[in-house]
Amino acid sequence: MRILIAIICLTFIAWQVRQRWLAASATSEALGEEEQRDRADFQTLESDPRSMQIKAYLDARYRVTLEAPTDPAAHRICFAACMNDLGQKVRPWEPAAFLVVYLKGKPGSFQAALNLRTGEISETKLNWVTFSSVVPHWASS
Repeated sequence: MRILIAIICLTFIAWQVRQRWLAASATSEALGEEEQRDRADFQTLESDPRSMQIKAYLDARYRVTLEAPTDPAAHRICFAACMNDLGQKVRPWEPAAFLVVYLKGKPGSFQAALNLRTGEISETKLNWVTFSSVVPHWASS
């Protein structure tokens, strides 16, 4: 009887481990797909006319680059995303209210947001925690 109970318990434990493994795999695949989508969207936005407007604004105010800056006073554009009115990321071709560009450099990190309805651009300094939570890990390194 004890052997039968042990076999049933081990089978149940093995089933639980398998279920958790499958759930973790599904989550990992979803994160990988989201990362690929974010990378593709960022590349699309690099050549988007809306991003040229905010790039011209940033170039007039700062030393800005898409690559790792060699100048300590320069900022690197790490990530860009289109946002709706609720602050949720949307794809570049979907209706958006803002185009937000995240910059990082020795002087500090900040975001520049272009209001697509009015054309106004605003800047907000970001601390490390906020920057890390909104910019994907692949973009901030």
